[in-house]
Formats: sequence, C-alpha cells, structure tokens
Amino acid sequence: MTRSGKVDRDSIFITLEEYIRRFHIGATSAAAFEGSQIGSLWARRSEGTLQLTAEESYRYQELTKSVHKVLSPDDDLSLASIDSAVKDAIFAVVDIPGSRSKDVEVRIRSAMATLVLAIQTPAQEYECWIEVQGLDEDSLPATFSDTRFLVLRNWDLRRLTATARERRRVSEASDDAALNQFMEDATGRPVAIQCVRARDSESALKIAKREVQANLECLNFFGAIIPFNRASLRISDGSSGTEPSLRIASAPDGSFVHKPRSRLPWKYSLSNLRELQHPLDVAVERVETLRAGSSRSEVNELLFRAVRWVGRAIAESSTEDRFLYSMVGLECILTPRANRGIKRLLEGRIARVWNVGDDSKLVAEIGHYYAIRSNLVHDGTLEIMEDHAARIQAISLNTILRLLTCSESACLNTLDEWDQYLGNC
Repeated sequence: MTRSGKVDRDSIFITLEEYIRRFHIGATSAAAFEGSQIGSLWARRSEGTLQLTAEESYRYQELTKSVHKVLSPDDDLSLASIDSAVKDAIFAVVDIPGSRSKDVEVRIRSAMATLVLAIQTPAQEYECWIEVQGLDEDSLPATFSDTRFLVLRNWDLRRLTATARERRRVSEASDDAALNQFMEDATGRPVAIQCVRARDSESALKIAKREVQANLECLNFFGAIIPFNRASLRISDGSSGTEPSLRIASAPDGSFVHKPRSRLPWKYSLSNLRELQHPLDVAVERVETLRAGSSRSEVNELLFRAVRWVGRAIAESSTEDRFLYSMVGLECILTPRANRGIKRLLEGRIARVWNVGDDSKLVAEIGHYYAIRSNLVHDGTLEIMEDHAARIQAISLNTILRLLTCSESACLNTLDEWDQYLGNC
C-alpha cells in the first residue's frame, strides 16, 4: 500500500469515529421530530430502533459511499457490508438497551475496534457460479481465458452444497429441504465458473459477473465468424428467450393474421470456436491472451476494448444499439486520441488497414456511417436501417480481425507507436 493510501485509510477511520461521536450526542427519542421528517429507520434485534431525518439519512449515505471508495477501491468489499458494520458500531455506542459500559469512551473504543476489524477483513478465494444463456451443452465442459463453462450435474451440486449441509443440524429439516429444491432446480443448467478474490460474497458475485461478462463479449465477437452460428451468449436474466411473442395484423374488414414469433433456439458451440482455421485461430488465441493478462499495454487495451464493444453489438437485439456499439469499437481502435477531424481520420485509416484507395466504396461507406452515427448521438435519430447496422458491424469486426492477426501490430505497445503504425498501414 502506498503512503497516500495509508493516509486515506487513517483519515477515513478518524472521520467515522467523529461521525459516530456526533451521532451519539445528537441521538434523541423518536418523539423529538414529526413522523413526516423520518428519512429512514434502522432496527437491530435486542438493540432497539433508530430513526433518522431525510437530511441525516443523506449525510449517512454520503459517508458510507466515501468509506467504500477509500477502503474498497477494487470493489472487493460491498457497500452493504460497510453499511452493516457502521450501523453495528452506531448501535453499540448509542446503546439503547443500556447493556454495555456506562462509559461512552469505552463503548466508542470497543465499537471502533470491531468496526475496523470487520472492514479490514482479508480477501479470500470465492468460486462463483453464474448461469449463461445460449451455450451448446454438447460443447461443454470448456474453458475460455480464466472462465470454465459446464452443465451443472448432481455431483457438481453435491460438492457445492456439502459444506452447507455439514454446518446444519439434522433437525433443521426446512434448510435441508431448501437445499434439495435448489439442487433440483439448478441441475442441467449451463454455468460459467469464475474464481475471484473478495472480502464478502456480494462483492465476489459482482466481480465474477463483471469478469464473466467480459469473456462472453469476447466470445460473442467470434460468434459472428463461427460457421453456421447465429447464437450469442449472455448472463441469464431468468428468461429463456425462446418463448413465442404475439404478432397480429388486423384489417378494416375484420380479418387478421396471427404470426407468433419466437427466437430460434440457436446454441453457441465452444467446440466450433476451437475449430476455426488460420488466421482466425490466431485472433482467438490473441484475444484470450489479452483477456488473461493482468496488465495490458496501451495498444492491447485498445484492442481488448474494441473486441468487447463489437461483441456487445453482436449480442444486442436493437438495431440502433448494434450500429452504435459497432461504431464505438471501430473508433476506439482507429481514432483513440482524435478530438477533431474524426471522420477524415477514420476514412484514411480504414483505407490504410484495408489497403484500398481513398476514393473506394468502403471509404465512402465509412463517411456515410459516421454521419449517421453523429445524427444518432447529437440529434437523437431514433431509427437506423437494419442493413446499415449489419454492414458497419461487419466492417468493424473484420477491421479488428485484421489488426488482431497482423504480426506487426502485435509488437506495438504505446499509443504513439499505434498512431505511427496506422499512418503507415
């Protein structure tokens, strides 16, 4: 930890202690203010109830957000854990039941010691299981980067629930029944398994979801070039995406046509991904390497972002989102530092990467799509043609693939080197 980081931590604990002191001094009975002034109500079993005005609630929320920002810069401790620890300290100092020391200084020292211990709990390894939609179960188990994908079977769930069962007494039949129901519901579902380090389970799931999402976006990027694949992957939101939706056209004479529409049950095969031929296999390997790296160079970070943006575009159902995300990926990789003259720079660099003339059809298309993008962003154009979204997605995808598979670009690290390279493509 840097000296600055230690000072910030020391300062935030001093701030917390001062807040708890002021809270204790200002604590009054519930009758001291009108019910309409109550902003929040805190309760602890055997500790009583505390009521805060709206202004007090706001100040408390700002405090806990500041504590979270300083003490959990990597998001490995949840705001909920900090909130719970601070409230426990406040209840201990206010001591509504009068069950603790009569000396308030003793109560403050004890509460702060417990609070510091709770907040500074060390990180531990969590294995997180996150359901994924769109995976071809026949291609599992498989691995991409640091994420494992598999279909949950009984033996996986027995391992997962073994510790929970050991910690419960045989007499707790309701808990055991709940575990059995969980196992029954979860069996057969495809999941991503992500190992992360965190200080509580809520943060572990948040970090794991973020890591899995990054890998799914990379996989979706390649989904557009896997033969016969029309599937995309997403973290499950509880719906299968295959339910029929209603489509009715009613004519003035009273006739109507009913055409239920549903998504075809396409599945993403990780086996087919591994069978991509040269040079596409080189692109897969490079993206997997980029994903696994703990620290990426400026150029590799650009490539990684561009892949993720186009992966997002491929997974989106909205034409406008697909168009805009594809343009973001293209601009990200070709014009990362441009503040003005972006359209002309984009046209020139597309021509160089694709080795075409400045007067080619492709360059003209890019200029046209940039104008559409500007209208979408600046004047709120509501509709984009499906053909335009499909075309810019294809251009962005293939531009990034060219750069991923270029041996010369693989040796570049800084943005200065990248600008020079794009100027000489």
